[in-house]
Amino acid sequence: MTKSLRWRIPLIAVVIAIGLMVLYPPADKVLKREVVKEVDGKVVESTTLESSWTRIFVTNPVIRETIIREEKGKDGKVTRSKNVEHVSKGKIKLGLDLKGGSELLYKVSVDEKDDRPGITNEIIEVLKKRIDPQGVIEYRIQESGSHRILIQVPGATRTEIEGLKTRITRLGKLEFRLGASSETPEFKEALEGKQVAGYYKHWLRKKKGEEGDAGKWFLVKNKTEISGEHLLSIYADRKGIEPVVGFEFDAIGKSKFGQLTERNIGKPLAIILDGTLYSAPVIRDRIPGKGIIEGNFTQNEVNELIAIMRAGSLPAHLELEMETMVGPSLGKDSINKGLLSGAIGGIFAILFIGIYYMGVGWVANCANALNIFLLVGTMALLNATMTLPGIAGLVLMIGMGIDANVLIFERIREEKAKGKPIRTAVKAGYEKAFSAIFDSNVTTLITGVILAAVGTGPVKGFAWTLIIGLSINLFTAIFVTRALYDLFLDLSWIKNFSMFKLIGIPHVRFINYRYILVSVSGACVIGGMVTFAVRGNKKYDIDFTGGTLVQLQLNKEVQPGIVRTALGETGYDEAEVQSIWSGDNLTQFLSTSAEFGIRIKELGDEKIRQKITEDIKGVLDKDGLFAGIDFTEPTIFNLKLQKPVEEVAIQKMFEKAGYSKEDVESLFAVNQTGKEFLISIKGLDDIKKRMQLIDTITESLKNNLVFRNVKLSLGDIVESLQSQGAGMQTTQVFIEAEAGEPIDTSVLTSELAKQGFKGISVASQSNESSSDRARKLKINGSRAALQEIKERVKDTISLPGMHSVGEGSVQVALKEGISKKDFIDTLIRSGSLKALVKGVYLVNAPSQAFAIQLQSLSAGKIQEKIKDDVMKKFENLLYKEKINVSFEEIKDASAGTDAGGADVGSAKTVQFRMTLSKPLKKLVIEEALTAAGYSSVLESNLDEGREYQTVKVVLNVDNKEAAKTAIKSAFEIPQPIKRIVSIGATVAGEMKSRAILAVIFSCFVTIFYVWFRFGDFKFGSSAIIAVIHDILITLGAVAVADHLFGNMKIDSSMVAAFLTVIGYSLNDTIVIFDRIRENLGGHGKLLTPQLVNDSINQTLSRTLLTGITTIGVLFALFFLGGPEIHGFAFVMLVGIIVGTYSTIFIACPMLLRWKGLEPERQVLPGQTKKS
Repeated sequence: MTKSLRWRIPLIAVVIAIGLMVLYPPADKVLKREVVKEVDGKVVESTTLESSWTRIFVTNPVIRETIIREEKGKDGKVTRSKNVEHVSKGKIKLGLDLKGGSELLYKVSVDEKDDRPGITNEIIEVLKKRIDPQGVIEYRIQESGSHRILIQVPGATRTEIEGLKTRITRLGKLEFRLGASSETPEFKEALEGKQVAGYYKHWLRKKKGEEGDAGKWFLVKNKTEISGEHLLSIYADRKGIEPVVGFEFDAIGKSKFGQLTERNIGKPLAIILDGTLYSAPVIRDRIPGKGIIEGNFTQNEVNELIAIMRAGSLPAHLELEMETMVGPSLGKDSINKGLLSGAIGGIFAILFIGIYYMGVGWVANCANALNIFLLVGTMALLNATMTLPGIAGLVLMIGMGIDANVLIFERIREEKAKGKPIRTAVKAGYEKAFSAIFDSNVTTLITGVILAAVGTGPVKGFAWTLIIGLSINLFTAIFVTRALYDLFLDLSWIKNFSMFKLIGIPHVRFINYRYILVSVSGACVIGGMVTFAVRGNKKYDIDFTGGTLVQLQLNKEVQPGIVRTALGETGYDEAEVQSIWSGDNLTQFLSTSAEFGIRIKELGDEKIRQKITEDIKGVLDKDGLFAGIDFTEPTIFNLKLQKPVEEVAIQKMFEKAGYSKEDVESLFAVNQTGKEFLISIKGLDDIKKRMQLIDTITESLKNNLVFRNVKLSLGDIVESLQSQGAGMQTTQVFIEAEAGEPIDTSVLTSELAKQGFKGISVASQSNESSSDRARKLKINGSRAALQEIKERVKDTISLPGMHSVGEGSVQVALKEGISKKDFIDTLIRSGSLKALVKGVYLVNAPSQAFAIQLQSLSAGKIQEKIKDDVMKKFENLLYKEKINVSFEEIKDASAGTDAGGADVGSAKTVQFRMTLSKPLKKLVIEEALTAAGYSSVLESNLDEGREYQTVKVVLNVDNKEAAKTAIKSAFEIPQPIKRIVSIGATVAGEMKSRAILAVIFSCFVTIFYVWFRFGDFKFGSSAIIAVIHDILITLGAVAVADHLFGNMKIDSSMVAAFLTVIGYSLNDTIVIFDRIRENLGGHGKLLTPQLVNDSINQTLSRTLLTGITTIGVLFALFFLGGPEIHGFAFVMLVGIIVGTYSTIFIACPMLLRWKGLEPERQVLPGQTKKS
């Protein structure tokens, strides 16, 4: 054995041993199972059912308890039997998508005066930093309804969950307050038990108002001198051996803190976090802006405080409303399919490499197995979570591991072909492959580091997997395999590097096709991007857009796959289903459940059509009006009626169906013209604005507006004294007038103002009249103005044909009938009315057909549709809540009978007070009584929408017991929907923007790195252009596939897959560029098409072999995995194929077209240079 092997082999063995120690046990392992009997909480009997010898290596096992039986004896003692399991927690931590975890629902408790839009999202941003400060835990956090936050974290112990709950609910509010020193009069008064103005007693390690040990208190001012809003950094520190929290202020904070400490030397400075006083050191000197918080903390407490304070303080309190466990979001069936497909793909890759490269191929397989083993071990050490995005990084690492080994094998093959001995060929092969392996890994590593630094959420998780994986890959590919080959050569286990050679070095003229293929790529990019843009939000999964959350409860336990299949049959193919378990034993995941959390992104077009049809038909059928509905778009349709109806009536019917005026974007009678229109307009209810609006409407419609002469009889000018209170009186001057027909007072006022009469107002003589139209009028104004009116206005006045209808509408009459569209165009032509007009309706022109466009369905309508569909689909499995019913006879009542149940008419009746165990709405009570066969027993009608817990019923004396029994049985109320709310996106816009920023930044860094390594800017820029090409093509392919086939929505795992494509593309390109660089060394630094072509052909074997193995794995994932991983596999598959193509036909040709190359040197292979 060579000297180098004497330390290399033991080092590899030590690494593997450490990995085994870190990873054991990989999954939860039961160390001890026993049955325990307790009496009043004390163990009196214990029987061990199972025990493992490995328990001696575990110091803090998790204890799971399941109560089997509980009894209370005559002596009052409680005897309990339970199963107790001592479990060693598995080191491989699976994410929510693969295993599930804990779910916490919090209510944002905020005073009405402090509430503001967006406060829930502010809290969510703070909580993200608290839940996962290191960025290695996969979790889900989203807004759930009004002032609710839903949090899901992957499987954790009870201790971890309790710690998380504490971290979540703490406000994180840091305060510095001055205290009174012990020599001050205030402190002495406090010692005597007196109340000191402006101060209060605060005990150490207690909240305000709580008392602690005698003497351990400080007299603290009520005023906060400085808060934590100016903190620049929080860090762990030590005072001697005691862990403390260190802090430093920003520039503003330093200035304030310096002044505060300089002016108050000798006084205690109380440091208060979330209302608890941790310390109150005496100020000895001016402190420039740094300090520590001490309080006998443990290191874990210091870490918790740092996480809370770094995240920032909460603007409101959080109250835990519900705690449950949830199953995996992917579903067990999908996970099983994914594991099966992954296993098949992995076996294919192993067999392909092992067979093609014969014996040495199995060394490469061992190296890849070690890659996976060490990566999973490192993630376990970091307490990171394995998720589908993480698996994307794992696939990339495996691919790059295979690529590195294939690259080495092909280099060794080339060296052997030159006649070199085996050991020399192996050494030369590693040396020549090193630069390509190193550069391809480093360029991908650059992307990973930048994504980890800038990215958030799943992007950051993917980045860490990538960084760790690439570092391990370099170790195994360069160090481990070389040591094994050297060992096997020393042992003479390898005598000849025998390999199959299906592909030699061809002589394909790739460069000749570059113009055609670049044109094809350009067309594909443009077409794909157009489709991507047109798809809008439809291309994103619920992770990005939010949607609706339904919590469904069934009457028996079923597997989540059954619920998912049933929803698919109902039209919700992309619904995410998670099992939910609640109760005391929140420790174990089961295969079945009676509760499920269902996440639905949106209603499909067909569902929207169904909902609109159901709502409209339900209302119109009551009057026998519905004849049909024809859709052109989901919210655009033609409504057909059995008989003509006014537009206003249709609008009111839509309001009854739950569609407000704002929801109805447009409503037109088909092929109908009219002479009268009703205009709903903003500001008409404001007296000051009304005159101006009437003038504007009149001006806009003057060419077609009806003007009619109205007879107006004017009386004498009258002066009247009006009392103003407090003994004051004013004189009112007016004319009493009478019109020949009812006229709008505002219209008359406007017309008089146009004729030059200023300061005039017209009102009805009847103060009690609620209408703006009247015949008897009172014209108010100055005596001079009124006198002028009497002189100038004769028997008639010309008024526009319009009048107010209600407070917000005005009706106008036209000379000639026009269509509603032309009327609206004429009305808003001036522009000033465009933003004010809320609606226009044709009047006195009923129609049987209407063209209608609605806004997108509201969240309430979407929830109604989903609820109806779910209730209908699971009608035989719906959970029914038993409502307890009791009856109390009303002795002194007379329900149409005498108090004693005397004969009234032909039957004896008696009145009861029926009490329910919980309040129910009128409709629910009536439905239950009808189901019991006693629909008419209610003593009086109930109010619509109100809830009742007690009602009066009248029963027949002869069968009252039978009636009571039937009614009690009928009050089993279907309550399967525990909650249905709108939920926000789990992937924030910040994550998307930061991921894009990270990719852009990594592209620039990669350009400069490749420029530095290859000595020419064109290499870096060409590689990045190929990467951009690959991403755009893949994005377009996803958009097209989703449009054609569905179920290809962009989600978190797909984002990770896109990032993986970047790594693969760079890796492929760097390998060929490395060969070009090597070939350039022997051609006087002259880059020619022939040289590029030769380099592509020389590396083609490695390119195809790597592609075949990786694509084989992805084919298995795509065709055999569940639908939930189709999108992930599709992106990887398309990306790798396109990446291989772009390396040959985009990146390499870009080198030849770069500015600065002499045209005469760019002679294509097979062409002759023209003179």
